[in-house]
Amino acid sequence: MKYPKGICNKIEISSLSLPQLIKLLKQQNTFAEHEFVRRISNNAKQEVQYFLNEYSIPMLNSIGKDIHADVTIDTSGRVLYYQSLIAPYYFFISAQNLEWHKLCLFKNKDDASLASYLSCITSRFFRKEKMKEDNNSLNKNSISVQENEDVAILLEQREDIDETIDPTLLSLALKAKDRLPDERDRKVIELLIMDDTDTLDAFEELSAYIVPKKSPPIKDWDNKRKQNAVSLLKLRAKEHLRIEFQKLLKEEKI
Repeated sequence: MKYPKGICNKIEISSLSLPQLIKLLKQQNTFAEHEFVRRISNNAKQEVQYFLNEYSIPMLNSIGKDIHADVTIDTSGRVLYYQSLIAPYYFFISAQNLEWHKLCLFKNKDDASLASYLSCITSRFFRKEKMKEDNNSLNKNSISVQENEDVAILLEQREDIDETIDPTLLSLALKAKDRLPDERDRKVIELLIMDDTDTLDAFEELSAYIVPKKSPPIKDWDNKRKQNAVSLLKLRAKEHLRIEFQKLLKEEKI
């Protein structure tokens, strides 16, 4: 691996400030990665804060999206997954009651970067946890109803219902859709989930509900931006559908 000029050993790396170290981390400099781990293991305040925030959040958002973790939406409309994962992530990294244990196991094996190592072990951990949750859910009901994706599946398959799908749950899913207080959410569910409308076709019908916060105006948007906007509307609607569905499950004591 080729290192930046003037940065050729651990002694020089250890004297760098955090901003300087971050620049090298972004270049996947091996010395910098091990120095970063060393500082975190010593609970250096700034390094720990950076690790749990800017360094780890993009990874957790990506993993959360893949496993359909609970979402939150910030004031700018961004969909975030990391908030439901950050606490178990910390306890996973600090396994065996040794703070930063998993982090300290990083050895740059097979030239893997620190980011790749963390992404691999963390993704594996959360996927196993998700499988456990799904199995527990399936043991309680003929179909898992714990995640917003499962409620959507009920509506998608409403015309192909068979003995594997509880008609009571399907009825509740339809009722949850009708109880959505926001007309926009109802429209999104009907178009994108129940009718399986093409994303760009749906955009034309949903554009009235989209208020861009920045230029260019909607009429100048390219297809990718339109698709991203529709995907965001779908995520919001499915989350609101899940909430209404869970309320009905409690009301009906199912």
